[in-house]
Amino acid sequence: MQQLQERFDTYLDRTSIQKSPRTERWERRSFSGWRRFLEEGLGLPAEAFEARVLEVDEWATWNRRRGVSPITVNSYWRGLRLFFNDWERREDVVNPFRRSRTPRFQAAPPKALTQTDCRRLLLTAANMPRWDRFQRARNTALLATMLYAGLRLGEVLALLYADVDLEEGTLRVVRGKGRYGGRTRLAEVGPDLTAILNAYVKERRHIGYQNPEFFSSLAGGRLGVGGINHLIRTVRAASGVRFSAHVLRHSFVTHLLRAGVPLYIARDLAGHANISTTLGYTKVF
Repeated sequence: MQQLQERFDTYLDRTSIQKSPRTERWERRSFSGWRRFLEEGLGLPAEAFEARVLEVDEWATWNRRRGVSPITVNSYWRGLRLFFNDWERREDVVNPFRRSRTPRFQAAPPKALTQTDCRRLLLTAANMPRWDRFQRARNTALLATMLYAGLRLGEVLALLYADVDLEEGTLRVVRGKGRYGGRTRLAEVGPDLTAILNAYVKERRHIGYQNPEFFSSLAGGRLGVGGINHLIRTVRAASGVRFSAHVLRHSFVTHLLRAGVPLYIARDLAGHANISTTLGYTKVF
């Protein structure tokens, strides 16, 4: 087990430049689940344990018995396959994924909010009595950036002040989702989002924040995932609108298509690598 862990850590160190931090976390979770599966077989004879290492189909079944959802089993399976594919290329070992079929799942159509719900959650954030003026401006701007520009949660967290050009109407998304550390793209900023972001920038300057991160914490540093999730839970409870960070992005793409934006333009605005991903949003309505 120690050798497998060391081999996996070496693999991540060697390939980290090609991946975003989110991809690396995904692979670590996949390997961690596989390791727990192997550890249950540590009492087996040596030959039986070696066979267990290659039983990725049994590992998928083991996950399902534990109550892991089909889509998560599929995600873990694909994450571990990357490690084995690399191992096979470098050392010509037996790759069990060559004879294993990708676990299937029934993909649910992306969820999207109605225009009424979008307005309601933004108005809630802009008028939350327990927040001060800076918090209201920042939190409204953060939610609106996902809703009006389609940024993913990780892309919002990584946004720097220098990436925001409100005169040109663009947000530079550096190392977004994708291979080799993610692709860099420009997200468009429309008039509604421009007004919201300008109001936030004004409050940001008023309290004297000069740190490079665009969305600052009250202490002046970068916001974390926990902080944004807490903000979403607060607005969700106060507004009565059930949403997550990714539902805001889903709503952005869905409303583009409902407004008649051509599919290939919606693909570019959303930062999708494959137009088939964008096509899936036509199932929402």
